[in-house]
Amino acid sequence: MKYLFGVSKETLINMLNSLFKQNFSVDNATIIQTNSEFVDESFDIIRGDLFYVVLDESKPYHLHIELQTRPDGHMAILVDIKDDGSEEVIRRIVPVVKYWELTEKDLIERQLYPLLPLQIFLLRGELKKYAKEKDSENKRQLIQQIKELTEKIIVEAKNLAEAGKISEGDDDRIVTALGKLIKYLNEQYNFDEKLDKEVGTVIESVFTTLERNGTFIILLKSSILQFCRLFVAYS
Repeated sequence: MKYLFGVSKETLINMLNSLFKQNFSVDNATIIQTNSEFVDESFDIIRGDLFYVVLDESKPYHLHIELQTRPDGHMAILVDIKDDGSEEVIRRIVPVVKYWELTEKDLIERQLYPLLPLQIFLLRGELKKYAKEKDSENKRQLIQQIKELTEKIIVEAKNLAEAGKISEGDDDRIVTALGKLIKYLNEQYNFDEKLDKEVGTVIESVFTTLERNGTFIILLKSSILQFCRLFVAYS
């Protein structure tokens, strides 16, 4: 998730506008990622996930993003300290985005483009469920579903870049993250030794088709083909 938030300023601001219901100026706002570690009065380290300061029309907005895979009751909420050292109680409204409720279409409509690769996480239950099956129909269908999802997200990322909805290089980051997530989940559940190779073949095939159609994005070519070679080497 932190890697996916490392997109260009324009893409990140659009995503933050969507998440926090703001209207920061893409052209004029300044965004700074700040320290995510804090020491409390007991000298314990509190670690948050992502902190940003957005300066828009000289007014600072402090944004705190926590990423949870399950409700664990330990989400970092910082306490504000007044000048006299006493704690200041502030009531907060924390918007929650439940990713599993969002479709690919929802992500695009809400300009949450960098979160597209996380669609693969919606298949975690099935990956775990069918991992021990040997060449079953269920496993073959799931592998095909993953391949189709891979192709769909690559093409979508390329279309978003061509349409100027994400900046140059953001599509590279989206595709790289997707491949890394598939590889991670495959290892995590020991799902199928053929999956990495088949996904790598899909990636290479899609970009070969894009190149043949004359719409290949040069920036992506070297990194994606290197990524494909990594898949083949791993398998």
